[in-house]
Amino acid sequence: MIEVQDKTMTVDNEMILEKYIELHEMYRHTDKANAIREAEKLIYYEKYDQAWIKLKDLPDRDQLLDKLSKTLENKSVYGTLSKIIKGKCDSKFEEMKGYTSLATHIIIEMEKGNSEYLPLLKSVWRYVGDMMYSTTYKKEI
Repeated sequence: MIEVQDKTMTVDNEMILEKYIELHEMYRHTDKANAIREAEKLIYYEKYDQAWIKLKDLPDRDQLLDKLSKTLENKSVYGTLSKIIKGKCDSKFEEMKGYTSLATHIIIEMEKGNSEYLPLLKSVWRYVGDMMYSTTYKKEI
């Protein structure tokens, strides 16, 4: 991980650093790791503009989720996920089914070599685990 010694970073530089941190987690074990390492070196030498050039084209979690949701539009999971977003699931089981279906589609993307989806998968599984063990859900399960 990098250290920033100069405490006079601008807001733009902070945004670049935050983007780097998020993308580092997502891409460090992928074919895009070289771009992440190059950006890290540039940030270390306070060349934020050049680091941004390396980072700007790598999709973040929200962009990956948007991309995945477009591929799911014609699948039954899309309807369930829409219900989750609107808070209109008929039961917690339906909600859990939606999240586990989403996890399955994330795994399918990873099978295709898109390992940058791993942080999304971790988030979904963490949420499913929270649902399984929360007292609210135990009443229904």
